[in-house]
Amino acid sequence: MKLQLVFVLFFFSLMGCTWDNQDSTGSLKVNFAHTFQDATLQILESNQLIYTTTTGNKFNIKNLKYYIAKLTLYQNNGAKYDVNMVKLINPMEQNTNYQNYTLANIPNGKYTKMSFIFGVDSARNTFPFGLPNNSENNSMEWPFTLGGGYHFMMMEGVFQNSKSDTVGYAIHLGVTPNQFYNEFPLDLTVNGNDQSIDLQVNMEQWFNGINKINLNDGFGYMMEDQQKQLLFKQNGVGVFTLK
Repeated sequence: MKLQLVFVLFFFSLMGCTWDNQDSTGSLKVNFAHTFQDATLQILESNQLIYTTTTGNKFNIKNLKYYIAKLTLYQNNGAKYDVNMVKLINPMEQNTNYQNYTLANIPNGKYTKMSFIFGVDSARNTFPFGLPNNSENNSMEWPFTLGGGYHFMMMEGVFQNSKSDTVGYAIHLGVTPNQFYNEFPLDLTVNGNDQSIDLQVNMEQWFNGINKINLNDGFGYMMEDQQKQLLFKQNGVGVFTLK
């Protein structure tokens, strides 16, 4: 009887080891949920002015694209999971693949922090060889005469100016000094399972953050104005919230 018991325990021990080996990794899908004042962001084709900044600008958003790079998970023991990714987020696309990113093959463990870079990391911010040569990345080229590389963000639309005319604006961010780092506390246990989290993108914070942006102050074309880009970089810290 004792010999049989030992055999049974040994069998289940082997089964446990096999199970652990088969399920030693999991995945995490990060969904980018774009909002304006907690309501789902509307991206329009028309000139309808549906949003207002704290400075009183009535405006809309017609085009929005930006890069996220080096999405990384951290454990308390210092271990980290970094797949060295770059992802173009484009909420205008109906294909939801442009609105999320999945970290696959994450080693089992408890992760307590997540981080990423807004923009393209320095090592790859070189056009045209830094990122895959395709129409999406090529459309984000930053002019060589202004530093080269890729646009980190294109946000475009129309607003009502001080003369009550509806005119265009183009908030284009780029050039390596305008990257910024985000990190969030995380409570994630990976145990061979597939999970998802929502990263809320609070679009009003681009305008209403530390710096109160007035679109009348020359934002129609700002690519050559590093000071204006710096204002948005500083506001970007409050744009992303982990839900």
